Amino acid sequence: RGAFDAILAFNILHLTDNRQKVLHRIHDLLTPDGLLISVTPCMGEKSLINVLQFLLFTPLIKWGTIPDMAFLKIPELENSIVQENFKLVENKSIARLSNYFIVARKR
Repeated sequence: RGAFDAILAFNILHLTDNRQKVLHRIHDLLTPDGLLISVTPCMGEKSLINVLQFLLFTPLIKWGTIPDMAFLKIPELENSIVQENFKLVENKSIARLSNYFIVARKR
């Protein structure tokens, strides 16, 4: 418990079966005031790029070519993190992509 000052979660939170369980485990592994640094595709946001990604990925998911994924919206992702007793420190969209960058501190 509390072994890490920071944990990186890049391009993984949208692929987990139980995002809250993963975030809870990350919280347990962080030292007091430890940081979660995440980049997560939020493909639930409405944009031309996300519509195209949805059209491309949906058949691939159904055929089992790529893993099942959540088409998250930004508020949904932020709420998931805050619910696990993190405080958002920094957050922003990365370029025109659907990727969303978050730094959150363990409370």
